[in-house]
Amino acid sequence: MCYCNRMTEKQIIDAVIKNGAKDMKDIIRLTGAMKNTKCEINNPLGKCCGSVIQETINKALDMKDCE
Repeated sequence: MCYCNRMTEKQIIDAVIKNGAKDMKDIIRLTGAMKNTKCEINNPLGKCCGSVIQETINKALDMKDCE
């Protein structure tokens, strides 16, 4: 997910489900994702991971609603 801070999809999902993250600000605060802005260098896609992280937040919120 976040190549700059080595965050995985599972860590983002856990932050939502286990720690109550609801949005990007919560994810940044809880995980440190997106704090090191060298996306063009670290991310193989050469762009910011924000949109992918937001999709994962939405996915995790949907999973949480189904519990």
